[in-house]
Amino acid sequence: MDLNSGIVKTIAGNGKRGIPKDGTKATEAPLVDPRAVCSNEAGNVYLLERGGNALRVIRPDGKIYTVAGNRQKGSADGIRSAARFSGPKHICTDPAGNVFVADDVNH
Repeated sequence: MDLNSGIVKTIAGNGKRGIPKDGTKATEAPLVDPRAVCSNEAGNVYLLERGGNALRVIRPDGKIYTVAGNRQKGSADGIRSAARFSGPKHICTDPAGNVFVADDVNH
């Protein structure tokens, strides 16, 4: 929502459940239970999917990519799709560019 104009605008999701393909326009991508969003200074918007067990990024060009996790539940550190979430709920970023995920089931 633009706080100055009051206009609400959809930035991701097409109303269907599914896993988005990397590089798809975010507003044309399916999502699974999006729960939290945050942004960083570079203009990236991070989207956390609780039901999809994944962290996605919407880049300034409007395209969506998977950063970590996939639809499979689990508890594993790792790079991109090797990482596993189980009930991710909240995210935030820091000035150094890190993204932090609070995973409800994995504590």
